[in-house]
Amino acid sequence: MDLEHVKKLFIIVTLIMGLFVSCSPEEYAKQIKEENSFEENKIMEDLEYYKDLKTNLCFVIYVNDINSYRKTMSFTCVSCDSLKNVKVKMVESD
Repeated sequence: MDLEHVKKLFIIVTLIMGLFVSCSPEEYAKQIKEENSFEENKIMEDLEYYKDLKTNLCFVIYVNDINSYRKTMSFTCVSCDSLKNVKVKMVESD
């Protein structure tokens, strides 16, 4: 082998070793966990809680801002007792 082949082989082996080190399962799992935690916190921040004063029903509303022009909204009725640690907006239905 001449010097050029040795240099190329060294570069290839170094790149392959770098891939194995940077893509370890533990590091990948940690990255996924951090991304999921970020998404979970964002969703929790976007939840809005309401109590209808006429019916005494409580609702949770989630507005998912998919991009600058499209949003989706989800809501559900929840037990008012479960809303002790969050700010609940009081509303009166028609």
